[in-house]
Amino acid sequence: MAKFFNYFLNLLSKFFDSLIKFVLYLITPIIIGYEKTSELQLFIALIFLSSVIFRFSSEIIFLKKLSDLNLNLKKFNLLIYQTLILFSKSYFVFFIILFALYKFAKLFINIQIYEIIENYYIYIFLNSLTFSFVAIVAFSLRALGRPNLSILFFGSIWPSIIIILLIIESIFNYGMHFIIKNFTIYFLLIGISISIYFFYFVNHKFVFKKYEKKYTKLKTDRLNSYIQSIGSIFINWVPIIIFSFYNDKISSGIFATYFKFGLGLLYFINVVDLISAKKLSYYFQIKNKIKLKKTYNEFKVLKIISAIMIFFLSYIFFKIYDHYFSSANIEYTLYLYIALILLCGFFGPIDISFLLFNKEKLLAKNNIFLIISIIIILNLTCQYFGILGSLISFSIILLINYTYKYFILKKLNYV
Repeated sequence: MAKFFNYFLNLLSKFFDSLIKFVLYLITPIIIGYEKTSELQLFIALIFLSSVIFRFSSEIIFLKKLSDLNLNLKKFNLLIYQTLILFSKSYFVFFIILFALYKFAKLFINIQIYEIIENYYIYIFLNSLTFSFVAIVAFSLRALGRPNLSILFFGSIWPSIIIILLIIESIFNYGMHFIIKNFTIYFLLIGISISIYFFYFVNHKFVFKKYEKKYTKLKTDRLNSYIQSIGSIFINWVPIIIFSFYNDKISSGIFATYFKFGLGLLYFINVVDLISAKKLSYYFQIKNKIKLKKTYNEFKVLKIISAIMIFFLSYIFFKIYDHYFSSANIEYTLYLYIALILLCGFFGPIDISFLLFNKEKLLAKNNIFLIISIIIILNLTCQYFGILGSLISFSIILLINYTYKYFILKKLNYV
């Protein structure tokens, strides 16, 4: 009964997280129009992209370190110190790059992405740094068996702030600068508070258990984890940036809205990955392969059931939304896009399994192929096939990628 309650609570947290993002993607074009929606989405994309690039997979290092049964408080505080040194160097470089782009942005005035940098480069820097710390805290909480807080910190706070600011914008019409400036202020304050809470919790509340026997060590491969993180950010935000290179702001806003709808549904069922992390890590470390495979398959079934349910619910929802709010008649192509995206969930908690089973090198190689595929194929489809062709091509790339990763795990006899 307790297990069911925990699963329901985690599912509820992920539902709230997905609902918040859905509300954001729904009301943004209604309140500020698709042109401004494109501007806002590109601003967010630059924040998340730069955060992944310049935090150098620190969040995954924390996930694995805090999943390690042999970790102690001294090692934890040393990791904090090393991360602060890394960020001081990497974000100094990032600021120099941003400032240079700001100075030369006028040379690229017709490209949307450079307009965003020219107008908001300071805000991009501050939000990127803040999100890097928030990501570290969120991934660490996954390892500590607190997926609810992880979901809240990593995925629910930033869209909640934007929704509140959009509601204010709908009443007073302050403009885009008002939204971005105030988002930066409140997100920065919340990010600082979250980081202080996490440091205090681990140092004063969390109990590091002492184990007499040695368990399989969880390896930390920063380079391959970094490639994996780059692959993840390509999935989430780079297609929006690529599409903006070849299309006007209104089309870019429409594409970004529906693109995030589909990914949002996939990430909703990925709550199963968060729930599975602690068990999968434990059985791997104690070398119990029978229970490891059994546990993986149990969570795989949960993802399949969740994916089927979400597809039928989303079909009804998007029919209503397209009828009342959409300015683009997408017909059944959106449902094909959603179906292909949700099929990725049929393979179980794949990505987190690669991390927990010390297979970052394999995942990194796979993500290199994913990155290359996205760059080549989307540059073609975004230029010649518009919104619908770009959505379908992306979903096919992602489905092929998940299929390949699943067969890698199966070949290694983990599933």
